[in-house]
Amino acid sequence: MNPFKPNDVYSATLPLYYVSRLLGLASYTYKIHPSSNPAGPNRNGNNSDACGEEKVFQTSKCAALWTGVMLVAVLSWLVYSLMWSIVYEFPSVKLTYAVTQTVTLCLSEATAVVCLGLEITCNRRKLIEITLKLSHVDKILMHNNNNAHKKMSFVIILQLVLFIFLLLVRHGYELWRKGGKEHINIFVRFLVHFLSTMMVVHFVTYMYVLKQRYHCVNRQLSLSGDIHGRVTGLENKVGFTKRKFRFPKPFSSVSVPLADDMPSSTSLDQSATAASVFISDTKIGPVPSASPSSAFTSHSRPQHAANVHTLRCVYAILHDIGGLVESAYGFQLLLAMAYVFFSVVKYFHLVMISNVSSHQGNMSAAHVDGILPLICLVSVHIATVLGVTASCTSACREAGRTATVVNKLLLIEALSSDVSAELERFSQQLLHSKLQFTAFGFFSLDFTFLYGFVGGATTYIVILLQFQ
Repeated sequence: MNPFKPNDVYSATLPLYYVSRLLGLASYTYKIHPSSNPAGPNRNGNNSDACGEEKVFQTSKCAALWTGVMLVAVLSWLVYSLMWSIVYEFPSVKLTYAVTQTVTLCLSEATAVVCLGLEITCNRRKLIEITLKLSHVDKILMHNNNNAHKKMSFVIILQLVLFIFLLLVRHGYELWRKGGKEHINIFVRFLVHFLSTMMVVHFVTYMYVLKQRYHCVNRQLSLSGDIHGRVTGLENKVGFTKRKFRFPKPFSSVSVPLADDMPSSTSLDQSATAASVFISDTKIGPVPSASPSSAFTSHSRPQHAANVHTLRCVYAILHDIGGLVESAYGFQLLLAMAYVFFSVVKYFHLVMISNVSSHQGNMSAAHVDGILPLICLVSVHIATVLGVTASCTSACREAGRTATVVNKLLLIEALSSDVSAELERFSQQLLHSKLQFTAFGFFSLDFTFLYGFVGGATTYIVILLQFQ
């Protein structure tokens, strides 16, 4: 098996795993073992299944020890930086700079400390559970589609290249401007920012994966019901008058009984099949590729109702994955967004002060030295905030689109009773499965956060300028 070939969720995330392992953010490993089940036909289009192989997660003692070493090093540097700033730097600067510098220093270091601390305590188990659930969902939805894993690997590599480039430009310029002095301090700050940035890359990657899987669920439902092919011909069924609507009853109307009046579609065999979706796909199998010819009509086979039930279970698994991701990264994102906010306020405040103190019409050295670091720093923060908010918004929108697809399917007239009952249960399930991501419950991570971010930053900049 080629580990760099992105044919499953494990190999697709290998670049992210290796970089996280280097920084101490991945204290687990997975090994390939012979499968306990006999090698059968290649159902999932995966070479590892055909060879009778399976991946087993294990906690790496060396990786956990390295995470602990990184945690102690970051904590020690935080204490040293605070003591050095209080003794040597803050007595010769203004109070506003001392306060903002202390807040940004504590928030940046605290973000890295929390990332490492949660990884060594509880996040490791959560990430393992997330990866196992994603692997199981892929066996059902993407049994013959490796393009999704290739796109996922490409997105991860693109994020790594972009953020590493921005961080190198920012800290490289800072090192060049100081003439090579304080290289240890700059390297440690680069490492701390890299830790928090990798946490953001983890979160954005999971958001992209969730959006992709929700899109597969919606696409499977849309093709099975042939929604787009049923919008034509409605003008012949609806008659309009000048004053009011009238909906004549079509000759081919079918009376659909209520879900309570129809016989239950979950027999003992079906119940065992439905329950197996949370354990293994050996019984229920992957969802067959749907086409417009297999619409949910009265002549549909019982397999269509089973497919809807499978998609309901997949949606529930994806909702559980979203909850695990929020619980794993909510507090870290709260600290990271707070650091971004105060850092942007601090640098804009410093640049405005340098512009006011400089002569009009002259680009002094203080002016240039303030603008260029601002551009480097703000570019990293803009990429961070936009990556988090845009990925969360797109994933939540795709999850919410499932309700629209299900309601359109319920408009089909000649709908079989079993499929109608499953769709009604799906609709009720969606009412209680709203996908939403927050920063530890303090605020929602969507585009509305950007409005509050810009307004709050502007307000605090104006307040700081009043103290000058």
